[in-house]
Amino acid sequence: MAPPSPRHRVLLFASLISLSVMLGQLVLGQAGRWRALWQVVCVVLCVVMGRALEGRRTVGAWPALPVGVVLLAPVAMHLDGARPLDWLVLCFIPFVIAVLFFDRFAIVAAALVAGVPAVAGFLVALGTPVVEVVSLVWSYGGAALIVGVTSHWLMGTREAELESEHQRSQALRLSETRRAQAERLAIVGRLAAGVAHEINNPLAYVKANIGVLRRDLFCEDALSKEEALEVLDETRAGIERICQIVLDLKSFAREGKDEVEPVDLKDVVEGAVRLASVRLAPGIKVSVRLERLTLVRANRRKLSQVVLNLLVNAGEAMEDARTLGGRITVHGELLDDGFALHVDDTGPGLPDEVLQRLFEPFFTTKGPGKGTGLGLALSREYLAGFGATVRACNRPSGGARFTLHLRLAQLTGETPMPGRLVA
Repeated sequence: MAPPSPRHRVLLFASLISLSVMLGQLVLGQAGRWRALWQVVCVVLCVVMGRALEGRRTVGAWPALPVGVVLLAPVAMHLDGARPLDWLVLCFIPFVIAVLFFDRFAIVAAALVAGVPAVAGFLVALGTPVVEVVSLVWSYGGAALIVGVTSHWLMGTREAELESEHQRSQALRLSETRRAQAERLAIVGRLAAGVAHEINNPLAYVKANIGVLRRDLFCEDALSKEEALEVLDETRAGIERICQIVLDLKSFAREGKDEVEPVDLKDVVEGAVRLASVRLAPGIKVSVRLERLTLVRANRRKLSQVVLNLLVNAGEAMEDARTLGGRITVHGELLDDGFALHVDDTGPGLPDEVLQRLFEPFFTTKGPGKGTGLGLALSREYLAGFGATVRACNRPSGGARFTLHLRLAQLTGETPMPGRLVA
């Protein structure tokens, strides 16, 4: 349940004051039981109405409630034999409702309009001369009209503010989406050279194997069946490697839905490792120690980008520091409240001044053209979107560690099992 709004808190506070005053009037004999009951019902119904209308754009049939509250007042006062001055309550109640629900014009109008016959009827019942009744009702009606017009104007102003806020929110979301896409494409751009190199390797032996088959398969000294199958298997492996690289890159670069679903963490990490491998220096090795079907609650595309960003950052840090035999280890740890995914490296680690600003937007220690300074800031935003967090520290044995704290997926009989990412 959503927390109470400022208006609802005011209603609750006012109800406590009103009820305490009513109890005092009962004790002192200044109010009868019918008027006391009416005041209790009035307060409770206003509180209920305030809560029911919270966050709703329309009021539905709720304006009938203030009408009933106002029209029942003369009945309660008549049953208690109220004094002439008690009719002032009939004026105050509609205006109080109008102030509390100023941005709900239908509620304001219903309360104020109902107050006219209530005041007139009670004055007539008291034997007030007709001229005085007309004069008082006219005064009341004028005041009610002013309050109603003011309420209508305030309502229009509030709706304009809400619409403006909605447009700003939409523009901000669009800006964030474009920023995220720009960062993703920037990563793809930095991967491009490595992708070309990674594709050229299998292309080279695919081309060589096709040449061997064309030259030796149908000549007099033809290849044996075993040799031909070996060449074909190598060729197929090369083609599959090229297809996988293209598929990973295409899936990473494209826009996707922001759905949060159960995802296989090992599958996501392996896809990120394949993409990162085209950017990592040749001497850097990556090992993954995760169990298959470790299901976490996440957005697959965003989690993949976070892991890829951490792998590339670790590789670049070790490359810049000229770390010999650099190694990145991705492993996990089951926690009581989720799952911790650790990305460790054997690089130089993180200085204290860098640790303090690591997740600030546009903060980067990379040289010009190597980074935008948005990678880690966006990573933290992405993770927060599906209830995960990230933190960084230095390992006692040397190097840096980034830890993602993820929520485990709760599977039911109707939850589909996650599959591999396809084009």
